[in-house]
Amino acid sequence: EDELTGPITLAALQAGDEVEVEAILSGDRIRIKSLKRDDIDKYEVSGVVDSFDEDVSITIDGIIFPLDAGVSYEPATDFYSNILEGVTVVELQDEDQDSLFDEAEIE
Repeated sequence: EDELTGPITLAALQAGDEVEVEAILSGDRIRIKSLKRDDIDKYEVSGVVDSFDEDVSITIDGIIFPLDAGVSYEPATDFYSNILEGVTVVELQDEDQDSLFDEAEIE
């Protein structure tokens, strides 16, 4: 969907377009739930935690997401002790779009 013109097709996308994608992991495939052309001001990922390397990365649906050195956590204390791998849902945000996630929140 285009925020100004309504539904779009993949063929309508051009190099350089910013898109928002919602997807789920289904077996060994990623399935797109929604695709929007939009001005994106940050990257956001949400899903069940497979594993983590404390203060280094969090793996969600088999994809490793690196964390910024100054990452902020919610809850601020005992973040990692509150994670049950394969159960806990975490949302990660990369506010400055440098591919290092600077916010991690247990949902």
